[in-house]
Amino acid sequence: MNILITGSAGFIGFHIAKKLLANKKLKVIGIDNINSYYDKNIKKNRNKILKKNKNYIFFKLDLNNFEKIKLKLKNYKVDIIIHLAAQAGVRYSLVEPRKYLNSNIVSTFNILEIARIKKSKHTLVASSSSVYGMASNPFKENLSANHPIQFYAATKKSAEIICHSYSELHNLPISCLRYFTVYGPFGRPDMALFKFVSNIKNKKKIDVYNKGTHQRDFTYIDDAVYYTLKLMNIYPKVISNWKWNNSNNHISKAPFRIVNIASGKKISLKKFINEIEKNLNIKAKKNYLSLQKGDMENTFASIKLLISLVKKRKYTPIKKGIKNFIKWHNNYYK
Repeated sequence: MNILITGSAGFIGFHIAKKLLANKKLKVIGIDNINSYYDKNIKKNRNKILKKNKNYIFFKLDLNNFEKIKLKLKNYKVDIIIHLAAQAGVRYSLVEPRKYLNSNIVSTFNILEIARIKKSKHTLVASSSSVYGMASNPFKENLSANHPIQFYAATKKSAEIICHSYSELHNLPISCLRYFTVYGPFGRPDMALFKFVSNIKNKKKIDVYNKGTHQRDFTYIDDAVYYTLKLMNIYPKVISNWKWNNSNNHISKAPFRIVNIASGKKISLKKFINEIEKNLNIKAKKNYLSLQKGDMENTFASIKLLISLVKKRKYTPIKKGIKNFIKWHNNYYK
């Protein structure tokens, strides 16, 4: 089986590819443009690890260039697509919105075209908890999610809508996965955990927004990978008797589904920082700031649908997750 992963040198993409490549019967076709949004060396080092496996085929490509993608994949069967490539970062979308338009909408359209041409069995598309915007916690998939509060979220919601149209028009099984604050080893340097650990170790101040009172549904990378790969093999099906109502707008008669990928637990940033301090045995110097424009105060998921699909829950407590990250960080930067 051939599995195409876009963003294969990215944080989540790397871990999913690595897990899949442990199965010698699978081939992973990775696509990444290795851009400079954050340290290229981390992306290159992730990719270097994947390249050690003979079943990993890598193409450095810009997903906005459809003809090049089509040409590179011409001789490959594409059974499953896991589309993770995107321009990440909520605050950066306030500064460079056009990059998000191209990376999160145009690239998704191009990948859906590949799914259509290759007649892929299942396409999984990374969405985000940020699409819920002003909705009430806990976030359930059937909430309308029509009031995003940053452009990043708007592009992710737009991509979901495009996915539904392709699923309906071309009978393509598509799952949109709304990831919640994924963290862990080999993570993104622009994310809070990475910044906090680096600054605390170097005796620098950490920026703490909203006095650390806002809550996040921190999801450890191994759990996110577990859920993604479980869902990979659970194809959405046509529901011929589906009728719209307010409780089921996350599905439709098309073979389409939206699912939260989360721990289902809300943890304050203050508690998260305390756990980092305990593991490092260093008290952080804090610079308290007000909540930033575009930031969501609380993000907490309902995972009832997720567990009903995968059957078995996987949860890594932040105590263990943070410990694992710091161990990796110490080894990587020694």
